[in-house]
Amino acid sequence: GALESVVLGIGINVEPPPGGFPEELRPIAAPLYDKAAPAGIKSRLIAAVLSRLSDILPRLEEKPHLAEYKRRMFLTGREVDVVSGGEARRAGVLGVDDDFRLLVRYDNGETDALMSGEVRVVPERGGA
Repeated sequence: GALESVVLGIGINVEPPPGGFPEELRPIAAPLYDKAAPAGIKSRLIAAVLSRLSDILPRLEEKPHLAEYKRRMFLTGREVDVVSGGEARRAGVLGVDDDFRLLVRYDNGETDALMSGEVRVVPERGGA
């Protein structure tokens, strides 16, 4: 039962892309810097992320951050599009299980625990 490998994807928008974010991402994406980032910041950012990961990885199976991760999970209660095979299915996010899988309920009532893949946050409608 030992953890043998982990694939982790981390996306950090250091600067805005040329021309700004695409319309569909504007409600949910933001850069760390509004203009050009300071020289060397990307290297320092990568070093900081790797340093934190090296602290966490030896204890990963103990799940020391599970409660905090669940508490900070901003997707809980939000609508997302779960993308698979080029098609998107609308779902509500229920939370995260004890294996860090994203728990979703599709519009048809079916539930799923997503271990990997792509989800897109559905922008909240203004007003009401």
